[in-house]
Amino acid sequence: MFLHTDIQALHPNGFKITAALNISGKDAMIKNEKGIHDGAALQVTDLRTGVLLNLSPNSAVLFLLAKFKADSDALIDDAQAEWLYWEASQFQRATWSFLQGCVANKVDAAATAALLKCLSQLEQQLKLSTFICGHVLEASDVVIYSSLLLLTATPSAAPLLANYSSVQRYIGQLSDIPAIKVAFSLMTFQPSRLLLV
Repeated sequence: MFLHTDIQALHPNGFKITAALNISGKDAMIKNEKGIHDGAALQVTDLRTGVLLNLSPNSAVLFLLAKFKADSDALIDDAQAEWLYWEASQFQRATWSFLQGCVANKVDAAATAALLKCLSQLEQQLKLSTFICGHVLEASDVVIYSSLLLLTATPSAAPLLANYSSVQRYIGQLSDIPAIKVAFSLMTFQPSRLLLV
């Protein structure tokens, strides 16, 4: 397997895949490349056909962390699928809209409202359990945590995050996981050094 990402750009999608690699215990060569679509891609070889596949960040995380159940052909349960979809369709969009406003020094009220709505949804879910879908770290946790890291690195977001104690607990808890710490060191950045690309 090869992880293609621009290490110098410190892209959060490169971190996302690196964290999943460490959590899964699988090895991959990290290839430093500029201009990768979505900031990162995981290249794997289909053992049946020999075809090279380039997985997008969330697909790569799911591929690395999914566990087959003996009684099912499904990679993940419905709740896990819903949270992965929510992160890609709502949370990423709200986070990036807010952060683009921060960079331009024009934080839009609608972007802030969309982000607050997403943070409220996360807060409600995290009041119920340790992780997004229960008490075990899953793919949805890695992708949501990676988006949350962008907010922790943005001074304008600090007042927003301060109102969500369960989200703050979650960020701290995942940051303390040894495999996550290793991912930070491999990507040569810490959350406070993330750059917006």
